[in-house]
Amino acid sequence: MQLPALSVAGVRQLLDAAGSALDAGAIFQLTGGNSFYVTEVIAAGSAEVPATVRDAVLARMARLSPAGTRGRRRGFRTRPPSRDRSPGRVSGQPLTAVDDCLERGVLIMEEGAVGFRHDLARLAAERSLLPLSAPRPTPGPWRR
Repeated sequence: MQLPALSVAGVRQLLDAAGSALDAGAIFQLTGGNSFYVTEVIAAGSAEVPATVRDAVLARMARLSPAGTRGRRRGFRTRPPSRDRSPGRVSGQPLTAVDDCLERGVLIMEEGAVGFRHDLARLAAERSLLPLSAPRPTPGPWRR
């Protein structure tokens, strides 16, 4: 079932109902208004990628072909979507690798630009590739 994205006002209503101090604008930017992501971030109550979101993103990525996995690992670390890069230059892989990522919903293409649909998905993917000792990127302002 496909649900429409929440607006910033909708995210704010959910935060208020939960008594959360998280910033509605930042949560909206991070999640793209995806209701699953929003509710999981609210439940987690922190700036970390919730385990439930990480698991959902990684499960989707697990269905990629070997070429799609290589393409994702090599260069799909851009915010959605990267308008200044062509799919081939972003991934360094044949377009079939990009096609696989697009077909499986790992990435989106808008106006010829490829990127992750939501920053949370990008962060979950990025963090799945980093060694444990590497510093973790911060997702941005989370608190009001």
